[in-house]
Amino acid sequence: MVALRTITALTNYVNGCILQEQSARRPTTHASVSHEALAELSHLGRTAPLHVAFAEGGSLYNEASFEYGLQALIEGCATALHRRVEIKDMSGRLTGLGE
Repeated sequence: MVALRTITALTNYVNGCILQEQSARRPTTHASVSHEALAELSHLGRTAPLHVAFAEGGSLYNEASFEYGLQALIEGCATALHRRVEIKDMSGRLTGLGE
């Protein structure tokens, strides 16, 4: 069951990224407008980490963002699997994490 859920999660992530990348509905705001709007969302203004990342050329639609998300998903699945193995009861049956 865990393997199926992991494969499904990874497939959904990859498919979602592909659809987003190929979508014609990418943001079309001017950089100055979006940076100002982003700065207004935080009490830190232009020093907020998210604002700084975008100001330095960060993007939601690039390979680095995809790779980071995929790695985070894989590491999360690995952590859940290790936790599941550690929860083994005396009979050898895995418990927890919804079978």
